Amino acid sequence: MTIPVPETLGAILDLLALLCVLLGAFLCVAASIGLFRFPDLLSRMHAATKPQVLGVLLVVLAVALTMRSIPVITMAALVAVFQLLTAPVASQMLSRAAVRTSQVVLGRVDGDPVNPAHPPTPRKRRKEREAAKDANPKETGKD
Repeated sequence: MTIPVPETLGAILDLLALLCVLLGAFLCVAASIGLFRFPDLLSRMHAATKPQVLGVLLVVLAVALTMRSIPVITMAALVAVFQLLTAPVASQMLSRAAVRTSQVVLGRVDGDPVNPAHPPTPRKRRKEREAAKDANPKETGKD
């Protein structure tokens, strides 16, 4: 069951689908390059989820715009929903597992929010600022 559209609207939808495919392919390629180029696990997970999901969603949108049928649009919507539900959850679970197995060092966090058994890391910058503030108090009084 194909959805009937006027010829000019069909040409516009085909052009929009072409742009979606090109942008989606670019994002998927950028995600794959990021997997090879980024140095640590969390950066690679970011590259594997964020641009890849958007790239897949754009390609699915392009297929739905091109085919213009109810079953294809329904299937595209299901693919989009499952991509949006599964990729971020999988990334979250991988990052938690990496932190719990000490594959990732949380140097910027005071303590370990995932595994509280680890001792908290000292906040050197805050202590240095407080020590400098105590050594040179501001003069607020008038002469």
